[in-house]
Amino acid sequence: MKGLPVKSSIKTYLFMMALICSAGFILFGAVQARAMDMHHGIDQCMHYFKWWQSPELSKDLGITAGEKQSLDDLFRKNRDKLVDLKSSLMKDRFKLRDMIEKDTVDEVSVLALNKVVEEDRLMISNERIMYMLGMRKILGPDRFHRLMAKFHEMKGKRHSHADKEFRHEPKEQ
Repeated sequence: MKGLPVKSSIKTYLFMMALICSAGFILFGAVQARAMDMHHGIDQCMHYFKWWQSPELSKDLGITAGEKQSLDDLFRKNRDKLVDLKSSLMKDRFKLRDMIEKDTVDEVSVLALNKVVEEDRLMISNERIMYMLGMRKILGPDRFHRLMAKFHEMKGKRHSHADKEFRHEPKEQ
């Protein structure tokens, strides 16, 4: 660093430290997101796609055309309800953050709104459970348990594959 002005060296040092800290935060966020993804329940998978439209799953479970229609109706109803509930949760979270970030904080109002946010989460969880119960009614206990086993198997393969890529191990042939 010979010949550089002291101010320039300090600025470069501070810039490099800020860059390293930013990279650390990004890496930490990625690791946290991966850990959360690995711990999501099987029911999360069921809400994002129409698994009964898969020819393999449909055949394995013996899903009839009438059952497919019932599952479509259940999916649509559940999806619409979850969209509304998640929207409400996001709005309440934003309100809560705004309340906390104000110069003066009304603690009673913050705690009351926090209770609303927790109730929103509970309503989302209940709706997911109602969806699973609806599927169970359509499929019956035996096929529902076989479906759960299939999802566990698929989830295990997905995470096993992702873990191998993350550790840079050779992929199975």
